[in-house]
Amino acid sequence: MINVLRRKLSFAIRSWQHGGYPSHFVTNRPAPQSAVDIFKGEWGAKIPLEGVVSGNSPLFEDDRVLRLIHGESVEGLDVLELGPLEGAHSCMLERMGARSVCAVEANSRAYLKCLVTKEIMGLKRTSFLLGDVYGHLQASVDNYDILLAIGIVYHLRDPQKLFELAGPRVKPGGRLLLWTHYWSPAVAEFPALQGRFSTQRAVSLPDGTSTTLHRHEYGASIFAKGFFGGNSSYSEWMTREGLINAAAASGFRIELDEDLEHNHGPSILASFRKI
Repeated sequence: MINVLRRKLSFAIRSWQHGGYPSHFVTNRPAPQSAVDIFKGEWGAKIPLEGVVSGNSPLFEDDRVLRLIHGESVEGLDVLELGPLEGAHSCMLERMGARSVCAVEANSRAYLKCLVTKEIMGLKRTSFLLGDVYGHLQASVDNYDILLAIGIVYHLRDPQKLFELAGPRVKPGGRLLLWTHYWSPAVAEFPALQGRFSTQRAVSLPDGTSTTLHRHEYGASIFAKGFFGGNSSYSEWMTREGLINAAAASGFRIELDEDLEHNHGPSILASFRKI
């Protein structure tokens, strides 16, 4: 009896210390919403499953991906995706018929959301890897038909390295597809970017030319659970011209070069062909 009382007292004390019974246990029947709710309030994408409440962005039917594919089939192709965030674009690519999708994500919470997406959307040919994209590109010996980089370049330090490291990983005739913000004097007109930029520096490209990087500070936003940025306290933005030149210096020929309106600053949608 004394041991029983001790256990009850111990439970009462621990329950009080932790604010009640541990919240990570689920008592309702298995359902996609239960998995999604592990990250309740953190989702950006609207998951296209009836009755599932997630985010609001239509990333599972993202027009940017459709425009980048630009009428070319991905059927039977191998794709490397950098920064999948929540797996929405990975899902699009698999459903378009990609033979394989390897998606590399540095944010551990975003990576776990990708695994939720993989399970509830039934993805079979997509693999998610947790780690730094530069580390993967440097270590990988695989070659891909498509490298997809949507919303990641402006979250990197030394973003010119992405093009240099991507060159050997994309097959001749393959494509580098990207959407990214870029720096221009117009960034001062966007409230979300005011006070974010500090210094700038010049870096060399493989062809001997140089380009300028503009330091972008994340500030305290990096501590938020729903933070969608990079794995450092700051990133570096390239100019529009710098992005195109960096790709060309690493063996890519531009085929699509289009500005898109965005409320967080100037952005470019671009498709490059590996020469």
